[in-house]
Amino acid sequence: MCALGGDDGVEGWGDERVLGALGSLSERQRAVLVLRYMDELSVSEVAGELGVGYETAESLLSRARASFRAAYYSQEEGDDVG
Repeated sequence: MCALGGDDGVEGWGDERVLGALGSLSERQRAVLVLRYMDELSVSEVAGELGVGYETAESLLSRARASFRAAYYSQEEGDDVG
């Protein structure tokens, strides 16, 4: 199971569903998630890397997590159907 959004980072970056969900995101959403969870940067550091303010980085992260979850779980449901 994917742990995106947890404080311990993401487990299973190589999982096909994780990669599929990441691949379905925009480049900016993918970047913000990779910086935050794979590179383990703070929100302030993510903001600096992206050249945006702290609140913008938080907003980007929130939207990216929601998009990731939707893509991840839609793949799971699709696997059950086929």
